[in-house]
Amino acid sequence: MSVPMSGDFGPAPGVLAVWPPPTVLHVSPARFGIRGAKDMVNPYVARDVDAELDACLRRDRAFVVTAPLGAGATRTVYESLKRVLPHLPLLVAGRPGEFDPKGLPDLHGDGPGVLWIKNIGAHWGVLGDRLLDVLEEWLVSPHRYVVATWRPSQPDLPKTKEFAALGIPVVTLDDELTGAEQKAMRQAYGTAGITRSIGRNPPRRSSFSRSVRAVMDALTPDAPVTSGALAEAIRRQHPEYAGGLLTRLPDEGASRTPVEWLAAVESCYPAREVARSRHQVIDSRLVLRALIELDPALRQAVGEAAVKRLDAEIEVAPRAPEPRRREHVRWLTDEPVGTEHDELRRHGVATALEEQLRSVLEDFPGRSFLVHLDGPWGAGKSTLLRFLRESVAAKPDPWLIVEYDAWRQSRGGPPWLTLLQAFRAALRGARRGPARWWFLVCERARLVDRWLWPAVAVTAAVVVAVTTGAMLAEGRPTLATWGDLAKILGGLVPAVGGLWLLAKAAGRFFSLDSRRSARTFVETRADPMEDLAEHFDWLLRRAGRPVLLLVDDLDRCEGEFVVALLDAVQKLMRDRMATEGSHSLMVVVAADGRWVRAGYDQAYASLSRSVDRPGATVGSLFLEKLFQLTVPVPRLPAELQLSYLANLLSEADRRPAGPTDLKDRLGAAEPHEVLGILAGAPVADRIEAAEVAIARMVTADDAVLETEHILQPYAGLLDRTPRSMKRFVMAYSMLRAVRLAEGNVVGPGPLALWTVLLTRWPLLADYLQTWPEAVRLFSVPAERMPPSVPEELVPLFTDPPDGLRAVMNHPDGPLDERRIRACSGQAIS
Repeated sequence: MSVPMSGDFGPAPGVLAVWPPPTVLHVSPARFGIRGAKDMVNPYVARDVDAELDACLRRDRAFVVTAPLGAGATRTVYESLKRVLPHLPLLVAGRPGEFDPKGLPDLHGDGPGVLWIKNIGAHWGVLGDRLLDVLEEWLVSPHRYVVATWRPSQPDLPKTKEFAALGIPVVTLDDELTGAEQKAMRQAYGTAGITRSIGRNPPRRSSFSRSVRAVMDALTPDAPVTSGALAEAIRRQHPEYAGGLLTRLPDEGASRTPVEWLAAVESCYPAREVARSRHQVIDSRLVLRALIELDPALRQAVGEAAVKRLDAEIEVAPRAPEPRRREHVRWLTDEPVGTEHDELRRHGVATALEEQLRSVLEDFPGRSFLVHLDGPWGAGKSTLLRFLRESVAAKPDPWLIVEYDAWRQSRGGPPWLTLLQAFRAALRGARRGPARWWFLVCERARLVDRWLWPAVAVTAAVVVAVTTGAMLAEGRPTLATWGDLAKILGGLVPAVGGLWLLAKAAGRFFSLDSRRSARTFVETRADPMEDLAEHFDWLLRRAGRPVLLLVDDLDRCEGEFVVALLDAVQKLMRDRMATEGSHSLMVVVAADGRWVRAGYDQAYASLSRSVDRPGATVGSLFLEKLFQLTVPVPRLPAELQLSYLANLLSEADRRPAGPTDLKDRLGAAEPHEVLGILAGAPVADRIEAAEVAIARMVTADDAVLETEHILQPYAGLLDRTPRSMKRFVMAYSMLRAVRLAEGNVVGPGPLALWTVLLTRWPLLADYLQTWPEAVRLFSVPAERMPPSVPEELVPLFTDPPDGLRAVMNHPDGPLDERRIRACSGQAIS
């Protein structure tokens, strides 16, 4: 394949954060985990523990630094490795929950190296003793080293007996700088304005000009200084600033230490913009302008005329500081929100899904259709279900909505029983007065087995006959009459007993509301599942309209229940032929696809060897067969995270009206013009206008026709089945709606190719969505394949089939790392 495969430094999925392993000297500080670092770091402030750490490396080949957050532990470890082991390969462990140490021996062989584990306590909380076993095996070689950090807030690994048995020294680093460390800071920076949490607030000097540093050096390092005094020091050094309009500035305003002022000023300027400007570094003009922006009192003292003149003299404007947020926020619940609180702008996705379902109703009346709403925990699946429910209920011809909380029902009996109860409650709730009672009688009567009706009828006839005879007896009763009645009553006792037994048995069938009645039903029927399927079909016909079944929280249930519930939906409701009077059944299941696949893989583990399709498992094949459409939950872009957090921190609910002009332009645009209009708008505005964009590009009648026309050239990449093109169009349309809701304007070609990959090779697409850089693994020999790659995907990487090659290297692509990130919603294009 022509997609780039190797040579770049990237992660080895599931094992290392950087692959192939660089040497200590060549690792990027940011990849190492140093906060705020890119390719360069500030001058290092020597710590008192440096000599001890170096000795541990030479003597024990390992150490763990225990320090609170912000103490600078990561930088301290980095500098020790540079001093002692600069040329050894560095193996940077992935994040907790993603780092799988069992793959280290196969990945790195027997070669020398340093294993670096940041926050080892969090890793131990996930891996347990497996982590300690790997560390013990790793240190067997005399040319291997282990370094790690541990925070007191993490699981208490260093105090366990198992860790002590490894003999790895534990060195404590305090977040309060000692006198010697403050002296080292003065030597490196000329000041010691920061005395604790140096890792969280590193000192800054290299970003500033010499004149700025000279001003700072003239101030008392540890003493607070006002913005007015600092600005006056700059004015005295450069009286020509602001065209000479600046006069003596009073010693007033906000007060901070010189180093704190440097950090605040630096945060006002993007480093790249400064480097590309004529300033190149933050000079005295930029510092003065930032101080004015940071302190309104100083701005008033300087005057607007001087501020405007100063603005004309600089090339980079300072960013307005964020207003201080209140410390306490309003209380929030974890319940799904309604459309009136659609702060994440996802209602348009629900509307698009409803339109897709209505198109299925028109094309395939009376049939069933299953949709998978896919997303991890907390992604907003329940909210999307609520939006869909509210949108459907608001229409003039609302469907019958059946809500099913799988987690709550998982212990209420077999899935078919809880599904029956949910349908029964929805149908009964849709009726009023006598109609409700008549439905109840008819529905329960259907559950009585046919052979019981003749017995009940005969017994009832005998009782009626005896009662009638007694009432018609002439004259006063005599002893002979009473004797005859006693004989009759004696003969009726067995009949009454039989009637009572029959009534009791019938009552069980009439109720079918408990596990016991369900068990009796199954045990006494020759073909109970067929009888239940007929009963569900009867219920659907009685609905009188299409039925929408919403299944939520399935990914909170045990795997056995997950499989049983979806099997029940498949057997009892989906596998039904359209008959006269029947209505369509739409099922939307909200669950994490990985959870559902794992449930089927576990339930049918004995059949795993029979799967001969590369890139597939038993679970993925079941999901492919079960669901006709999979809709991912929109991700939360960084631009929306900021506004969403700002709303949570606000005093009251706030929802901006949105860019009216952009919405008007989108509403008047042709479908093919929408992406171009959005591309010229900020991401935040795209998200605000997403619902209008989805309406014009996905749900409008002319948009549907244009989408089909756009996707026609990709028909040759699909499976050759009658419905594949229809499903492809639906999947693409929903994916387009999801990306628009994220503010993403990825082009039609890459998104169409990604849709093909999702529909034909869902496991591969899921893996590349998690690890986009793994696209470099295509055509890598099997012996060089990282062990973290799932076994079922290895054949697709080592020897891709022709269809996969055509998708990945299509002229409208190729699907490289950048396009995969955009198509899967990880990056905004």
